[in-house]
Amino acid sequence: MYLDYYQLSDKPFRLPPDPDFLYLSPMHREAIAALTYSIGKMKGFVSLTGEVGLGKTLVLKTYLKQVDRERIKPLYLFNPDLTFRELVWVMYRELGLKDDAQDTNEAIRLLHKELVKQYIDGLRVVLVVDEAHLMPVDTLERLRILSNLETKRHKLLQIVLCGQPELNELLERHELRQLKQRITVSVDLEPLTRAEGVEYLKHRLARVSRSRVPALDDRALKRIAVHAKGIPRVMNVVADNALITGFAAQKRPVTSRIVGEVIKDMQGKKRPRRNGRAAGKGLYRRSVSSSAPTEAPSQAEAERFLNKMLSEGDSNVEVESHPMSETPSSNGS
Repeated sequence: MYLDYYQLSDKPFRLPPDPDFLYLSPMHREAIAALTYSIGKMKGFVSLTGEVGLGKTLVLKTYLKQVDRERIKPLYLFNPDLTFRELVWVMYRELGLKDDAQDTNEAIRLLHKELVKQYIDGLRVVLVVDEAHLMPVDTLERLRILSNLETKRHKLLQIVLCGQPELNELLERHELRQLKQRITVSVDLEPLTRAEGVEYLKHRLARVSRSRVPALDDRALKRIAVHAKGIPRVMNVVADNALITGFAAQKRPVTSRIVGEVIKDMQGKKRPRRNGRAAGKGLYRRSVSSSAPTEAPSQAEAERFLNKMLSEGDSNVEVESHPMSETPSSNGS
């Protein structure tokens, strides 16, 4: 919708985790290094925890993207709400095995045999459990059985538990004390600092920008970072919708005032009224949900698009004309 207008080759603030957009803050660098070291040294259990939106899955995908698949065979589990028997079945499927076992004990014995074969062939098998805080307690406790599959010197199965802080609370339960004792490396992700938040936004924009004119000015970036409190996902949501709103208003770069309007809309707050109606109210929500053109139109086309929205009954949308070459005022508004 806004790519041509802001001269971007791709959307910089997409929500799906994409290793190509990873911003290596000291925290994320430490997390990837911990995964690389612990799995490379066959340490057994590793835990990676952090609040929603901090980039846990992105860290996992970045690690998995860079591993040598001739040496490491990852089994990625994104739905951990499984019984222990179902978990073993999923591992069978990922390893290309037929599940002919009559009971759980036989299934584990056959799995052990396959892991030994993989080990002899020079492959280290890594079970990566995303959203591990959602795994049933009984299944978590029995993961310990899988960790017992080993040679005299090495673990045959490396296990990475990735989840929200609730995972740490689960591991404090009495029945999981043996599992907790087996975790050799533990990393807790924390929110970015304000300065890191600004650098994060700049990093993502730099990955796709085809222009020397920034899509968002410095005050806009700082306002997003402050509002998001260091959570990358929140920054992505606010920044993307600021670009949509800025495009609709033909404003380049996006200013702190536009960011403030977007934040108010997201919080459900009313904006100051102007000419008898809320200033720009409805523009943000309609911009997000409308079926806008995939290529950014010219100013005239953009105004025709918004006028069409008005004609369809959206009386809350106001159309303002701004020259394509307009630059922000010195106060950033």
